[in-house]
Amino acid sequence: MRKVLLTTALLLMVAGLLAQVAIDPRSGFANIRETRAPQEIEIQIKAMIPDISVVQIKTDTYSEPGEYNYTIDLGVIQEESKKQLNEWQQEINNWLEESK
Repeated sequence: MRKVLLTTALLLMVAGLLAQVAIDPRSGFANIRETRAPQEIEIQIKAMIPDISVVQIKTDTYSEPGEYNYTIDLGVIQEESKKQLNEWQQEINNWLEESK
């Protein structure tokens, strides 16, 4: 028991000797110079507004339908439509059977 108390007392004394108290936390920065002079920043909101000649109107971005040259035959469209209708009808029939 005495050894434990003695060891604890010695550790507390050593910890007290090794502990350092920072009196002035900025004391290490006393001899440092500023690398540049302080500057004032001036922000002009008018300079941030885009020029009207740069901004395109939405109607200017519209592409003509003829530019793409799609070549889809009317028969192809009808076949795909029939396939989709048949698939939808099968799904509806499946839902009706499951709901019974």
